[in-house]
Amino acid sequence: DEVKTDFFDEKGNFKKGKVVLSAIVKQEQAGKVLFNITKTVQFDVVNNISIEEIDASVDTLSIDIFKGEMIIYTSVYPVNASNQTLRAIFIPNDLSYGNALDFRWENNKLIVKLNENYDHGQGIIRLIAIDSYSTSDNFKTYIDIPVVICDGSAEYPYQIISEKDLQILIDTNFEKNYQIVGEIDISKFVDANDQLLWEYSTYTLTGNLIGINNACFTGINISTAENINNYGLFASIVEGAKISNIKFEGNISLSITQTETTNIGLIAGQNDGILENVFVDINSCQITASGGYTINLGGLVGKNNGEISLTNKGVYNKLVNFPLTFKDNSGDTTGYHTLFIGGVAGYNAGLIESERDFSNTILVNVDFNIQYVENNGKIRPHDNDDKEGIGGIAGYSYVESTSSSGVYGIVN
Repeated sequence: DEVKTDFFDEKGNFKKGKVVLSAIVKQEQAGKVLFNITKTVQFDVVNNISIEEIDASVDTLSIDIFKGEMIIYTSVYPVNASNQTLRAIFIPNDLSYGNALDFRWENNKLIVKLNENYDHGQGIIRLIAIDSYSTSDNFKTYIDIPVVICDGSAEYPYQIISEKDLQILIDTNFEKNYQIVGEIDISKFVDANDQLLWEYSTYTLTGNLIGINNACFTGINISTAENINNYGLFASIVEGAKISNIKFEGNISLSITQTETTNIGLIAGQNDGILENVFVDINSCQITASGGYTINLGGLVGKNNGEISLTNKGVYNKLVNFPLTFKDNSGDTTGYHTLFIGGVAGYNAGLIESERDFSNTILVNVDFNIQYVENNGKIRPHDNDDKEGIGGIAGYSYVESTSSSGVYGIVN
């Protein structure tokens, strides 16, 4: 018969035999429970076999130099056992970092601390029931919990699993490898006075963000009175940097008056790197502009010089949902303006492509409302030097072909 999960009856009694060890493991860092791992080791006296179960939201626990101590809560059954003592040991994959973790017990809490002399590695934390029918050879009396010591390398990327972990990106200058786990609400990344700690349109991503467990950045709200060149969750993404398998959700509300080129996107103002299998879901985008502006506005990025792609390994089957209201209230302002609006990128000098078959699937969903409104009874006059381009994917694609540079500004 298949092993069932309902080992206990309504009274809490084990149906099939004796409970060897059951531990409910909750990882807590900086006072917040991040996720749970529940593992049980049990003995089925009916079929004379051992049973081990695991129910985990992530594959492993993680620890690094930024997160400090980690707390693991444990429970031992049966509750009336004469000896409920547990012992913890670290079994490394490589003995060179065998002393990387220090343990201490506080009642049912196991405090795990990273030794400052070690910054990477992996192995298991073994919780051992000291007195759990230890004479039997038919079942285990311990639970193994995988653990990774993260240093931001490609092999051991930093785990971003709570809003507080966003500080790791800032402290490492966005230069490392980061694994984004689950939903991260940017609006909840605040100090003790509830002041937002994330500085929109400021950071340059030079490392890699890789999403797992339906990774999503929510609560993005790009709104400022300052005139800068690149607006987004990041100001820019450089060549060699990469974001993959992450959803971005939020709002944009800006008033543009400068004449310098302005790039606007929910992820970044300008992309020179790789965006792979990302999905942008914009709830609202309100842009007001006046004067001799030059604006590149896209759902993902304002200006794309890099690569944006959907592959067969992607989690999401969409690129963008982008409602937009754009208002020009220049009135009788003289002089020309430039406006490129695209669902993915306003100005594309890179590559936007999909290798997947998305038959009967809407990859790009846009709803653009472009208005030229009165100001003091005047509506902006047309200028022969005005440039405007509006497209579902790109407002404008620039193509250049030489023997050395290849072809750019391609949409496949």
